[in-house]
Amino acid sequence: MCRDSWNISFRPQSNQTYYVTKPPSYSPLRSGGSPTFLQTYAFGAHRLIGLCLAPVVLLSCDEKRHAAVPTAVSTQAVFQPSVSFVENQSEAFLRAITEDRLEDARSLLDKVSDEDYRRFLTNQFNAAMEHRIRKRAKENPRETLEWIARGGGGVEMFWMEVAMAEYLSADREAAVAWHKERTASLNQEQNDRVDLARARHLLTAGNWRSAKEINGRILNAEVKKAVADEIGAAMERDLRAQVRAGGAEAMARLIAGDSGFELFWIEVAMNEYMAADPTGAKEWYAVRGSRLTIEQHDRVALAYARSANHAGNKPMATEWADQIRDKALREVVVGEIGG
Repeated sequence: MCRDSWNISFRPQSNQTYYVTKPPSYSPLRSGGSPTFLQTYAFGAHRLIGLCLAPVVLLSCDEKRHAAVPTAVSTQAVFQPSVSFVENQSEAFLRAITEDRLEDARSLLDKVSDEDYRRFLTNQFNAAMEHRIRKRAKENPRETLEWIARGGGGVEMFWMEVAMAEYLSADREAAVAWHKERTASLNQEQNDRVDLARARHLLTAGNWRSAKEINGRILNAEVKKAVADEIGAAMERDLRAQVRAGGAEAMARLIAGDSGFELFWIEVAMNEYMAADPTGAKEWYAVRGSRLTIEQHDRVALAYARSANHAGNKPMATEWADQIRDKALREVVVGEIGG
């Protein structure tokens, strides 16, 4: 591994300090996975300071993974080893990482019993593994995917997403063709990870419709939920942009039922319409309100009820809530108004 991707300083003093800067992470769906926040840990003076002092934490991305595109994060850690285990094991581990001897690093990691320390080292190991796989995939993506599928080097299957992401970025058509060729021979976990990369690649281009099709065949519940959340975020951005560009036209497409948006999106669109063009929204409802189906009108009324309640106009909110025919939906908004 090239030194440029890691910032590690080895000091010759007896109380050595190693600074390790982690490259950007890609996937949140790894066992012991990459962190979603910036953490600073300190180890030294015969104990792990992180066990008795709260680490410095700066949030850098949405913990709910609601964004359509993964957020790259950076983690810096400071080691100050003094006890024999930290001096010997930490130095050996970090040198193995630096020299790209990941199998040796994995072996050392397996000997760590402290949960916090192990988590920290796991993050460093994942960062190094990601660097290796991305570098290898840039050089030969097909061979890298085949190598991971065979379990080369004991590499976990979730790394197939990273390799496939590199392949898609370099040559989308060739990457998709490879997957179609290999789908039948890959197991479900492998296909899920490849599809995760394909869905996320599509979402970067705003193509949530195709991403939904791919997510439909993913079976892993965790992966499927992550993709669904990202698709939902992409759909919301798209719909709100459409409404801002032309509320009446956007509502017409939505009401027609062939836009790819489910029924509940009517409330989202109506909220955006009222915020962007209150007069236009009122005029649209005056003309089209009576032509809506009961289910569609319920969603419009829900949007108006919640908007009025948010503005503090409970009488108007109640008036709109009373127009909702769906009992469960009405009870929800009435509870919000009452609260």
